[in-house]
Amino acid sequence: MLEEISRALLPGDRILVEYPPELRIEDMIWGNLMPFLTSKGSVAVVDFHGIGDIMFRNYLRHHSDMRYRELMRIRERTKVFKVGAGTAGYGEVIMESKLSNDIEEFMKTYYKIVREMKTLPLKPIAVIVFGLAEQVYLQGSQYMLSMLSAIGTIPVEDWPSVYFVNQGILDRKEMAFLEGLASWIFRLREDGIERVKGVDV
Repeated sequence: MLEEISRALLPGDRILVEYPPELRIEDMIWGNLMPFLTSKGSVAVVDFHGIGDIMFRNYLRHHSDMRYRELMRIRERTKVFKVGAGTAGYGEVIMESKLSNDIEEFMKTYYKIVREMKTLPLKPIAVIVFGLAEQVYLQGSQYMLSMLSAIGTIPVEDWPSVYFVNQGILDRKEMAFLEGLASWIFRLREDGIERVKGVDV
């Protein structure tokens, strides 16, 4: 699973990782992906509504034996950009933003986040996005328009972005919208991972 996604981590690519709500996705994220990425360098996280922190706390409750050294490395090398309510106990909060349905305000926030990421002392090797499905569900088509405007106006080619999406929240059209913007699509299941979009590298 980790090997499949790590091969897709190419600068500028948008990787969509879809998962069903009943899957313990936090085991894959905090038990495998984040330890792997932070062993290589710094990671930036955009966390909507504190979804990433909820996953992190769920993981710690079931894995209290997580090595202290590894946990400290994750916290030290994870730079968090919080959007909306919630906390982020898994990293250093660099910026906090309020939610807005206004496209102009969204563009300003998006630009500020990208600018801050580019000025971090240690350039992130990847950006992880939590809570995207929840955000689309709560703000609907207006948010998708804002997202499309931001990606089209301020393209980011410096690092790969990995979006974890709870596919149980969104309808087929909303999923198709996100899939159309992705360079790679992976679907997680209990028995493994399926690549449904992307090229062999």
